[in-house]
Amino acid sequence: MATESSESEEEGKITGGNQHLVVEDDLREMGKKAAWSVSSCKTGNGVSSLRDDNLETYWQSDGAQPHLVNIQFQKKVKLQLVVLYVDFKLDESYTPSKISIRAGDGFHNLKEIKTVELVKPTGWVYLSLSGNDPRETFVNTFMLQIAVLSNHLNGRDTHVRQIKVYGPRPNPIPHQPFQFTSREFITYSTVRHCFSSAADCTVVRLASFLVRTGIGRDDNKENDRKTYKSDYMIRKAMQSAAMNQPGRAIQEKPSLEHKFLERYEIPSNMLSFTGQSCSS
Repeated sequence: MATESSESEEEGKITGGNQHLVVEDDLREMGKKAAWSVSSCKTGNGVSSLRDDNLETYWQSDGAQPHLVNIQFQKKVKLQLVVLYVDFKLDESYTPSKISIRAGDGFHNLKEIKTVELVKPTGWVYLSLSGNDPRETFVNTFMLQIAVLSNHLNGRDTHVRQIKVYGPRPNPIPHQPFQFTSREFITYSTVRHCFSSAADCTVVRLASFLVRTGIGRDDNKENDRKTYKSDYMIRKAMQSAAMNQPGRAIQEKPSLEHKFLERYEIPSNMLSFTGQSCSS
């Protein structure tokens, strides 16, 4: 992780911050799916300043502590990481020194899941929502609340410049029986749901047959990428379906089977699934 300042977490204490926001590829930002509110704010420094992607603006509270940021979702979501941008060098006594994170179905049953002490932080501060149990990698909740319990130098009001909330990225191909390794092949495989039933069955079964038997596999490819010589015919059918021409894909079904059998010199009786109806 590229950073100019040190970051350490020890017994709930974080020192410093990261100058660049860097998160894992398997996480996605969830804040845009939520309704955001704050317990109080100065005119011109409201909740929108937390989400404008501008480090020069900030939310400023205007009331008694604790200062609250409420993040509410319409349905339960999995959340794994909260990232704040705070700047002690600029904000001094307005900078949070102790933060509590709470989760629940709503205001009535919020429970504290993490308390963190910040020591003169400047930059992005990462707050993991993972539990002590290695299996507890996220929280499943309708609502997340970030409470600023105290500020540096006994400051009354607080400044927070940005807040990002991340959850695990879902599997792009649920229930996929086989795993493609190339980005292009994964992209085309998601078109499966657009297929007419006839073309869908043929293409998916042919691909599945290749994976099971290893026919056409080239294990000498760089990075051990598994490629299949049927890529052209499968991609062609998928492109036809993707262009909203299911009729064309159906018409190509017999030729696809013929090319497949001919190319690999496979007896037709080996493909017992050919021509069968598809059931999901």
